[in-house]
Amino acid sequence: MAEEHTIRPMRSEDVDPAAEVMINGGWGDRRRFLRFCVDHARFVPLVAEVDDRIVGTGVATVSGPVGWVGMIFVDEGLRGRGIGTTLTQAVIDELEGAGCVSLALLASPFGEPIYERLGFRAEVGYRLIAVPGPGPATADAEPGRLRSLRADDLPAILAIDAGATGEDRSHVIRASADPTSGVVALGPDGRVVGYELRTPWGTHPIVAPELVDGVRLLEDRRARTAAGADARTAIPESNRAGLTTLENLGWRSERSLVRMVRGAPIAWHPSAIWGQFNFALG
Repeated sequence: MAEEHTIRPMRSEDVDPAAEVMINGGWGDRRRFLRFCVDHARFVPLVAEVDDRIVGTGVATVSGPVGWVGMIFVDEGLRGRGIGTTLTQAVIDELEGAGCVSLALLASPFGEPIYERLGFRAEVGYRLIAVPGPGPATADAEPGRLRSLRADDLPAILAIDAGATGEDRSHVIRASADPTSGVVALGPDGRVVGYELRTPWGTHPIVAPELVDGVRLLEDRRARTAAGADARTAIPESNRAGLTTLENLGWRSERSLVRMVRGAPIAWHPSAIWGQFNFALG
């Protein structure tokens, strides 16, 4: 049975109660990301309310011609009553109203049928993998191929990312490009050929068109992971060579999601994606 509810923009004072709903539902603390969304123009965070109580969330992210549908969450006790569908449609409306011609999302098995009814089609699976950190010290056959991010690396990073994703993610890359935490991979001629950043909410997007650079960046991420913690990422399942290489290095599979799209095809390269900003914006 449908539950009477309203959808409205998320405000600053909504972040804590919205985050609590997600924590209670087992999603962990998404407070820092929600705060970032409220404060940045390319994001449109929404809440669903029942009887003036926040019971759900959704986030629209505009990345040039591509819009991401993310953070679709509904209080467990109110699922199956149409709230998730209404939230998703509201996010779609925001993205299409902003001029996005392609929409994308990452779906769980629970969410996939909902998104199919809204016109999304499955494109490729994502394998979530993890490994204990830090990893064993290994000799790099080509030392010096990684270094800390510099301010003058930004144009190269933006070009690499646009070529890999088919999106304009400059808004979130600029917000995450911190020289104290970012790392770039270098080609034999010293050019930047890949990157790893740390977002304001603590995740680690990694993009590198070549397998050797992607693996090098991920293994560096593993080496900098605290003892007793796991390094985690998600790799498109079509990148079989990358997954096989990482499995041979001790990375283990945990679960899978599916990337779904609606609208015009997106010209992207799954083999270049080694880590996400998060599952709400790829």
